[in-house]
Amino acid sequence: GQLTPKHFSFNSHLGACPACHGLGTELVPDPELMVTDQSKSLAEGAVVPWRRGTRRMQAYYRGLQNALVRHFAVAENLPFSELPENFKQALYYGTGDQPIEMSFGGNGKSASKTARPFEGLLPQMQRLYEETESELTRSRIRAFMNRAPCSLCHGARLKPEILGVTIRSQIVRGGHASESKPANEELNIHQFCELTIAQAAEFVRQIDLAPGQRAIVSEVLHEISSRLEFLLEVGLDYLTLDRES
Repeated sequence: GQLTPKHFSFNSHLGACPACHGLGTELVPDPELMVTDQSKSLAEGAVVPWRRGTRRMQAYYRGLQNALVRHFAVAENLPFSELPENFKQALYYGTGDQPIEMSFGGNGKSASKTARPFEGLLPQMQRLYEETESELTRSRIRAFMNRAPCSLCHGARLKPEILGVTIRSQIVRGGHASESKPANEELNIHQFCELTIAQAAEFVRQIDLAPGQRAIVSEVLHEISSRLEFLLEVGLDYLTLDRES
């Protein structure tokens, strides 16, 4: 379809990245919020999310922790900071294809035993956050999450196909004027907004347009140039266009 200004706006569903809805960031579980006190041992409840929830869920988490402790033969009474790195990696990110023998339910014969890979604390929290229908549960999990750049748009806030649209400029690069050569520089709207005011003004001055194209966009170019020139005049050449207000 035809591109419109709304396609280049992260405030419109036409342009916004579908993963982060145009925010540029997404909530992801943070290991440092899950084990806040590394001087605590597993027995003392170092893994904070596994101390929360209903009694049934706490029993389930205890089963998971016991299974990991047995599998990796780690000491439950050691400070978390002293536990081996391979155990921490498995706790946070899972055991991959490696099955862990788990036991749930009662003791002895009544316990139900199974062997399966452990998905990891971070994937577990992410899955629960996305799947739960309980706002209370979602709110509880949010306490263990932080904002990180969106995994799809990497903070650009727009759809990948919109970021594929670029504008070319004949920027002069080099030392002395006699050695300088025009170099084509193609930028999408996000890359353009990462420029400083000074760089953006230079990019617009050297924008690569055919005579017919220039006639069509002359008014828009004039508006952009005059606003950039004003910002240069008041000494704000060092600011970037994507700076948050």
